Amino acid sequence: MLELAGEAIPARERPHAPLQLTAFRNRVRVESQRTIGEMAVVGWEDGCCTVSHSSLQRLVRAHCAQGGLTIQADSKRLRIGSSAIPVLRYCPLVVEPGASQAECATD
Repeated sequence: MLELAGEAIPARERPHAPLQLTAFRNRVRVESQRTIGEMAVVGWEDGCCTVSHSSLQRLVRAHCAQGGLTIQADSKRLRIGSSAIPVLRYCPLVVEPGASQAECATD
């Protein structure tokens, strides 16, 4: 999913390109530019954060041999195992991806 999101980013912008991760109702959504990927996960908390694409890709590659990854994020960093990268933006509250504000207000 990260590889596909990276393809949408021009090569010269990739090192600093923002990547938005959204965890909501046992799904994770990865957005970069106009490319969106989504998959089912085992999730304990909903939230949204923005990180550097290249930083997240390096972190995931370093830990992907472990199999199932546990990812934790807060207002300062995103952690996988004992490694961490800085978070550019963080929000513990999430509007369902693809839902409009009007739909959320009526739920």
